[in-house]
Amino acid sequence: MKNAPVKFEMTLSDFKATLSEEIISTIFDKTGLSVSVPNVDFDSAEIGKIVGAVSDIYKKVSANTKLSPQYKIFVMNFVMAKMFELWKNSSNAELFFIKLSKKFTPAQIVAALNDYTGELSKYTWAIDFFVSHKNIFPQKNSKIRTIGVYYTRFFSGGIERVLSLLIPIYIRQGYRVILFTDLSYPEMEYPLPPPQ
Repeated sequence: MKNAPVKFEMTLSDFKATLSEEIISTIFDKTGLSVSVPNVDFDSAEIGKIVGAVSDIYKKVSANTKLSPQYKIFVMNFVMAKMFELWKNSSNAELFFIKLSKKFTPAQIVAALNDYTGELSKYTWAIDFFVSHKNIFPQKNSKIRTIGVYYTRFFSGGIERVLSLLIPIYIRQGYRVILFTDLSYPEMEYPLPPPQ
């Protein structure tokens, strides 16, 4: 039969193992560096090469129009998971973060980190890192006037409704508010005040 559906025999764990090997192999091809052992320490130039290679893979997957959005998100988060393994186990964690923040948006990092950890209690290493490395963020002499708000979506839920009420309050108090989401469906989203 010409048009018979193809049966996919691979289990999810086998698929993840194969995908992980492909990512490791691609990074090695691009950089000459092995990232198969997550506790190897890399210097600044090596970290830059690794983050650059991961960014290239991420962009290629993101730009591929033949892949479904769900599959793209899964693969992109899986690619980022390799970065988080290296970052979490590196004595140069600050350098990893600086290089990551130059190649990926905060929304991409947060979304992938959320997928990587799977539960809030596993965020502690990242939270500790942010708290102890405040100096890597640009500091201003003036008061902070911008608030970043992240939630996976801005429609159809209680947290979303609370945010839709909270954001106008911040704006009335003179703050600039940036809303980060993973999903965007403007026709379903709660109304927001117009940009000022």
